[in-house]
Amino acid sequence: MSALAKNPDRPALREYVPGELRCAALRARLVALARSDWAGIAEAAWDSPSWKEAAHEYHANRQPRRNPDDPGIVRARRRLADDVSFKRAWHEINAARLHGQAAQTRVEALVFGLRNGLAALPKNPDRLRWLSELNAEQLKAVCRRVQNFNPEIATPWSSEEVVALITKWRELHA
Repeated sequence: MSALAKNPDRPALREYVPGELRCAALRARLVALARSDWAGIAEAAWDSPSWKEAAHEYHANRQPRRNPDDPGIVRARRRLADDVSFKRAWHEINAARLHGQAAQTRVEALVFGLRNGLAALPKNPDRLRWLSELNAEQLKAVCRRVQNFNPEIATPWSSEEVVALITKWRELHA
């Protein structure tokens, strides 16, 4: 319910303007719009000084294009070649991203596997492989996590067990 209808002292808008007059005014406006030179209006909009100024400002302030010989662009074009499979391109992208470190999922799997203690490490060859993939920073993080295990879930590791884990990591990296 509109505010006009709520106030009994004020008549509704349709009482001010008769219906046939409203329709005639609307019809006249539609006819004027239909007769407009839309091509001319569009041309005038393109020639508008504000449009030209905005276009010049954009081109003046945009960053220069990258050099087509940029190694990143060359690598991307090589990966988009027709003879490169999706699997190969995916491997190249992820290998470059993870260069020198293990994937976070591998770190999580290793920590999960180490909940049973150091004796669980040689029981599963995947755990040894995951340990070998760690870099020094990731190894430090794993050592902190195994020492801070929640006692309700797994026994926290002692310093001697952590030293043994580091020794094993060094053997794998030798």
